[in-house]
Amino acid sequence: MEPDTDKRRSSLGARVTVTLILLLLYPLSAGPVGWLGEHGYVPQFFEYAYTPLMWLYMASPAPVQEAFVAYLTWWHDLP
Repeated sequence: MEPDTDKRRSSLGARVTVTLILLLLYPLSAGPVGWLGEHGYVPQFFEYAYTPLMWLYMASPAPVQEAFVAYLTWWHDLP
C-alpha cells in the first residue's frame, strides 16, 4: 500500500473515533450542565443546546426514557 492511502485511512479512523466520542459525550453532558445551571454556574440558555436531545427522549421507548431520567435525577440530587 502507498503511504498516502495509509494516511487517508488513519485520518478517517481518527475522524470516526472523534465523532463517536462526541455523540456519546453530548447526552452524557446533560447531567453536569443541568447541575451547573441549577447552581448558577452557567446561564439558562444552555438548555437550548439540549433541545435535540429532548426530541430524541420523547421519541424513545419507555425503558430508555426511564434510564435518562434516572441519570438526570442522579445529577440533580448531588449537593
